[in-house]
Amino acid sequence: ERRQVELLEPKVDRARKRVQELEAAIEECNCQLRELRRVEAVHAEIAELEAQKELATTDCEALQAEITRQQEAARASAGAAAGAAGRLEALQEELSRVDARAVAATDAVARAMEAERASREVVTRVRGETAGAKDRELSLRDAAAQLRDELA
Repeated sequence: ERRQVELLEPKVDRARKRVQELEAAIEECNCQLRELRRVEAVHAEIAELEAQKELATTDCEALQAEITRQQEAARASAGAAAGAAGRLEALQEELSRVDARAVAATDAVARAMEAERASREVVTRVRGETAGAKDRELSLRDAAAQLRDELA
């Protein structure tokens, strides 16, 4: 039995050594497996971040398109406002001209009214003078008739 034990001891030692090597290899595999899981987790996180990046890029492009539309609308509004300001300025100038014509017309009406008043005064005076002249004419006719009667 001793002889068998002595013969088996190197085999047992080799088997123990092989077990230790296998345990070390298993431990190495476990380390590599843990590292692989960490790498897979990192890859999953990278994939998630890339998906988020794609969504963010899409959102950014949509926002940029909206900004561009808003800028174009603002430019169009500014152009319309400039055109409206130009039209307003032209209308204000036209209003000034019309106002000046209205002032001139008001002055002309005032002058015409003054001329009409003066004309009425002249007509009234002439009527008075005409009435006076008719009275004098009648008086003169009466005087002429009396003179004719006296001469006859």
